[in-house]
Amino acid sequence: MKPTTTSKTICALFTSLLVASTSVLAQVAPPTPAQAAGPAYFSDGDSFALPKTSGPNFYLEGGLAYMNAKIGLDQDNSDLWGAHVAFGWRIDKHSKIQVEMQALFSSDDYYASYGGYSGKITQEVVAVPTLFSYSYCLPLDKNGQWELHFTPTVGFYTANMKLKGSIYGYGSASDDDTDTSFVFGGGVGFTYHINKNLYLDLSYRYMRAGSTDYQLFGTSFDQDAFNANGATFSIGWKF
Repeated sequence: MKPTTTSKTICALFTSLLVASTSVLAQVAPPTPAQAAGPAYFSDGDSFALPKTSGPNFYLEGGLAYMNAKIGLDQDNSDLWGAHVAFGWRIDKHSKIQVEMQALFSSDDYYASYGGYSGKITQEVVAVPTLFSYSYCLPLDKNGQWELHFTPTVGFYTANMKLKGSIYGYGSASDDDTDTSFVFGGGVGFTYHINKNLYLDLSYRYMRAGSTDYQLFGTSFDQDAFNANGATFSIGWKF
């Protein structure tokens, strides 16, 4: 049977539609993995936290340090003030590791009288915590200029305790000793990246230090394990 005019027309239209569909499909490229995953919050290259997009990103940091802890001869807490310096490696926009050293100082006076004698004991403490930490950094804006970081910490607490005693009218004497204990803790802080090379950081840290022992004037002074609350305010340089 010979095809009718209508069947010829249908075949021609079907052929044209098939050719057109094939042409359109050939022009549509499949999505890349990045496109399939959707838009990223920001890339490493856009992050203020990373000065370089290739190679290691290091940083130096320094500033003021403060610690409040029960380190005295009595049961009261002492305020220690000083400075800190840190060197670290920014692994990526979410992670960094660092080593930090602080130098803190406090001075407290104790007055006493006994058997008709009176005098004063001055306790001076120089504390040098050496800390190793990892920080998980959480960007708070599109380009990571503001960050919140959570920082578990371990390290060593070294302290020199010096006692200076004086009995009014009879002279004075002094002695000192140094001991080291293990310390661990954690903290939280905010970082503001001024640009890709400079930043400001304000951090709080809670630590637990082991007991120490000081030999002073022939007597052993045991310092029980103690809790410490500390804070740092610093400026950093990324390179």
